[in-house]
Amino acid sequence: MNKNKELLFGVAYYFEYLPYDRIDQDIKMMQEAKINIVRIGESTWSTYEPQDGVFDFSKLIYTLNKMRDAKISVIVGTPTYAFPTWLARKFPEV
Repeated sequence: MNKNKELLFGVAYYFEYLPYDRIDQDIKMMQEAKINIVRIGESTWSTYEPQDGVFDFSKLIYTLNKMRDAKISVIVGTPTYAFPTWLARKFPEV
């Protein structure tokens, strides 16, 4: 809940798709644009769970830490529309 009654102004941000580490530059631009919240995770879940039961949250944690340090709030999404390929192969009905 937004206790400060501050207008939430945000973007979707997918560090996992970037070809190189530019998160500091992106955060600087977000701050200049007065962005105070980002949505991450839902379309990049397969990078966190590339195989059934195999998890690597390092990029997610890295992004969360960077956003925390910049005082930008985060919404972490689940893979409702971009579930991992292994899941579709194992459970075609999804």
